[in-house]
Amino acid sequence: MTEDKTTLLPSAHLRPGEMFMLEIPLLVSTVLGSCIAVTLFNETLGMAAICHALLPHCKKHVYRGSVHDLLDENCIKCPEAYKYVDCALVMMIEAFRRAGIRPEETTVQVFGGAKMIGEQQGRRLNLSVGSQNVRAAEKVLTDHHLKITVSDTGGLTGRKVVFNSQTGKTSVNKIRRLAFDSTARQWTTQKEV
Repeated sequence: MTEDKTTLLPSAHLRPGEMFMLEIPLLVSTVLGSCIAVTLFNETLGMAAICHALLPHCKKHVYRGSVHDLLDENCIKCPEAYKYVDCALVMMIEAFRRAGIRPEETTVQVFGGAKMIGEQQGRRLNLSVGSQNVRAAEKVLTDHHLKITVSDTGGLTGRKVVFNSQTGKTSVNKIRRLAFDSTARQWTTQKEV
């Protein structure tokens, strides 16, 4: 019987508004609702990155399609930069660029962006926050010639994502919704519509 080497890897939990740049093997887990996680991976250098962004755009700076729109000194020092899809991705992309990694050498995965219970309609184009997050990620990635190789976005359920920084592989488990049935006085699983 062979032992699965991934079970021997150290693990860490990525919280909302965080980003990890990794050059060591690590299993990174995060739980997503309307937030999104984006992973970048380069097999040759063994470099990996993952972010857990909450909102599509930073209110302080406007992304117009260039890394330089969000890489001034204020953005780099901003303690909230990784909360925003555009800021987090620009910083991840720039780190890969500085390491000499070309877009075609990068594996990109996008997860999350669900429409959650009670979520108000977003102001922009009447899209949910989850949909806005996914669109923001797609725009930034496309602007920088990065192709999404794996995507599991949208829908009505949350996701638990586990990213292996050694292989670039990701496992995704859907989290079923629970609702309180006041008649039965118990929690029940809701079906995805």
